[in-house]
Amino acid sequence: MGMASVLLLLFTEILMIFFLGIGYLIRFKGKVTLVAGYDPKRVRDSTGLSTWIGNSLLLIGVIGVITFLIEVLVDAQALAAFFTFALIIVPVVSIVTAWGARRFYKKEVE
Repeated sequence: MGMASVLLLLFTEILMIFFLGIGYLIRFKGKVTLVAGYDPKRVRDSTGLSTWIGNSLLLIGVIGVITFLIEVLVDAQALAAFFTFALIIVPVVSIVTAWGARRFYKKEVE
């Protein structure tokens, strides 16, 4: 295992722990204030929002665990696994999460 592989493992582990930790706090502890741009005056259903955002972050964290295992078990695919996770999975799940979170906000009257 080369130095690059060790760095990939470290970066993946940091991301994995971050997403699992924040996801847990938002989903199970109801810490919706950790959600970027959270404004309680605009939110219609804070419990639904915390469940939706928390589950999405936990999903990214679990995919991070799978990515980490791929990096450990299949060293030749470590770089591809990391970039797939960091440049495809995380942005796509984040966009879907942000799009889906709109249903928990109050409709704005113009």
